[in-house]
Amino acid sequence: MANFYCKCCGKKYSSLTQLTSCSCSMSSTRKHVLYEGPEQTNYYCECCGKKYSSLTQLTSCSCSKSSTGKHIPYEGSEKSQYLCKYCGKKYSSLTQLTSSSCSKSPAGRHSPAK
Repeated sequence: MANFYCKCCGKKYSSLTQLTSCSCSMSSTRKHVLYEGPEQTNYYCECCGKKYSSLTQLTSCSCSKSSTGKHIPYEGSEKSQYLCKYCGKKYSSLTQLTSSSCSKSPAGRHSPAK
């Protein structure tokens, strides 16, 4: 049985209909946004690379590197190397990738390719 998660609040639903029919207090549109990444043991922030054991924990904390002030779930899977989507440089962790500057990125820092 598949689970469906909101990438804004981390709540889990057993059907896509349930997720889309409820409101989300953490979303700017007040609607849940489907998390399209894999269900896994660890969840990472796309902006800072910080690791959490659940999507709910990740989305409930603040992130100083995110433009929204909240962690943004990385929707890719865990890898041995992470690639910057702007310059192609590789790093062994999301934390290393997101903490380095990138001259080709509009935000000035590396951002992970999925």
